[in-house]
Amino acid sequence: MLNKNFTVRFYSIIYIFLFSIILSENFPVINIMVNGNQDSRINIIFLGDGYTEDQMDDFILDVEDVTAGIFNSSPYSNYLNYFNVYAVKVPSNETGTDHPGTASDCGVHSNNVFYADTYFDSTFDNGNIHRALVVNNSSAVYNVLMDNTPYWDIVFMMVNTTMYGGTGGAFATFSRHSDSIEIAIHEAGHSFAGLSDEYWAGFQFANENVNMTQNSNESSIIWNQWLYDYGIGIYPYENPGNSWHRPHQSCKMRYLGSPFCSVCSEHTIKTIYSILDPINIYFPESLHVVLPSNGTAYFIVEPIYTFPNTLYINWFIDNQPIQVETPSIVFDASLYSQGPHQIKAVVSDLTELVRNDILNLLQSEVTWNITIEPSYLGDLNLDGNIDISDIVIAINLILNNQFNNLADMNEDGLINVQDIILLINIILYR
Repeated sequence: MLNKNFTVRFYSIIYIFLFSIILSENFPVINIMVNGNQDSRINIIFLGDGYTEDQMDDFILDVEDVTAGIFNSSPYSNYLNYFNVYAVKVPSNETGTDHPGTASDCGVHSNNVFYADTYFDSTFDNGNIHRALVVNNSSAVYNVLMDNTPYWDIVFMMVNTTMYGGTGGAFATFSRHSDSIEIAIHEAGHSFAGLSDEYWAGFQFANENVNMTQNSNESSIIWNQWLYDYGIGIYPYENPGNSWHRPHQSCKMRYLGSPFCSVCSEHTIKTIYSILDPINIYFPESLHVVLPSNGTAYFIVEPIYTFPNTLYINWFIDNQPIQVETPSIVFDASLYSQGPHQIKAVVSDLTELVRNDILNLLQSEVTWNITIEPSYLGDLNLDGNIDISDIVIAINLILNNQFNNLADMNEDGLINVQDIILLINIILYR
């Protein structure tokens, strides 16, 4: 007889599982830009609020427009290959969003009050700030992401209204104002890279950050490696925040239409590398390789290249650099002693856009541990025995016109029937 507690727990699990299936909502996911597998790229997800079912084509066109703008902007343009972009078509019941007109700074928009029944319940006037456009139903956002695109890194919420607004919380939210591309990139500076505004937004937003500080000491300020290059200085915020300092007077984190300053660009790149490994593929996939003393092996790394390319590959054998900067090397075991050895490939991004990388985020490596063993002619599968399986391998080498030193029994540089006969004799008369 089943334990009663087990039975109750089992049916509870089944109920929760079925309930989650019923509640889950799957929406069409559109590939906007795919450069690689989702687990090897930074995945940008676009959601829309206030787009009805009939406006889904407009939503996709808007996503394509904003995506093009983002990747025409440095530093994202330099790292285009590092990203995938997807759009999830989530229709709202009505077009637009909410503007309750409750913020004290609504100004000319004070009487422009409107509401719409939208999927994510977006609204202006958040926190008594007219332009602060947010989604109230964040749980709906997470449910859509988990059910449709669970490998997200950056989420853009594009709201179908031309009124100016946006925020950079968990989701980079922005309206379809004429400056929407610039708003989106600015808000991603908050949501993705964690950058501060470089205009004075209030003491509630002031904190020590990579581009905001109360420290004015030239030698110890966080951006001192950029100081006095490319307009980088120590500039006070506007009163009453003039005890805080920003690195630039015209950065995208202050003014739309300006490029990111060197400090913000650098931190954005470091954020990219905190998520993504630039080594896309390496071979052999096994990091433990056994070679006979007369064997050779190829070692390959394939990085995700930048535009323009600033990646360099350095190879090391037993911690000694070898003078090649190619994606592959050939390791000849006959040149090394029997026993353990090590091969390492180091991929480094030497971009001039980064000067301060004390954590070595822009460097990635893969290391193979090599064991060179004595060479035994005929032991083609390196199992310590010469038997029928080695004959099968030798026959396949002949049929596929391939060469293996261990199969060349008479060492004439060929693998043919004579080598098969010698293998058979070893098995029969050893």
